[in-house]
Amino acid sequence: MREDGSAGNGDGGDDNDDAGTDIEDRITEAILGDSVYERLRAERTGVSSRPIPQKLTAQSGLLVALALVFPISVAFPAPVKASFPAGDPLLASPGIVLLGALALALVVFTGTSLAAIEYCRLRFESRLTHAQAEALLNGEDLATLFGIGTAGSAVLATDGLALLGLGGLDLVRVYTKNAFAASGTGISVAALTTASLCGAVVLYAVSQSLPLVGDRLE
Repeated sequence: MREDGSAGNGDGGDDNDDAGTDIEDRITEAILGDSVYERLRAERTGVSSRPIPQKLTAQSGLLVALALVFPISVAFPAPVKASFPAGDPLLASPGIVLLGALALALVVFTGTSLAAIEYCRLRFESRLTHAQAEALLNGEDLATLFGIGTAGSAVLATDGLALLGLGGLDLVRVYTKNAFAASGTGISVAALTTASLCGAVVLYAVSQSLPLVGDRLE
């Protein structure tokens, strides 16, 4: 039994070593390569070190998560549904829509910015100076901060407040009264969900097409 366990642990260790070696190889390749942009990116850590297509995919996932407000609203108990105009939360414009719309706007704006930055990098990479590459990376970091960090928090807050509606009308009145009050924007839950899903599809499509664009520009 010990021998099998030892062999299993050894195999797991080899897999981890291989994964670590692959990461180190990519970093080394970026540092030694001709791309100033990739050399600077390799020096960064965390989310900032991830390629832009991966960030766009993550943003697409955020918009899908935002669209979960639709099935959550459908599942509201009858008394909660009755508290909305015409008894239909999907056609209503509660306060949580404002938070969701903010998240949507952040993701769409920063996602567009990230796509533009990636295109500029692919188009002009061989001619980028150190200062220009640094400026693009700083813009990428800022867009990542707001497009994933801030927008992600807004998505979690929107879905979290909506989930409280499943607890019944008393819970809504005590903890989320303003969140379910009319927002006055005219943006319905259904409209927010539709826009979120459309945005998710577009961002995912862009994340998959950017590498192909890069291949054509090489």
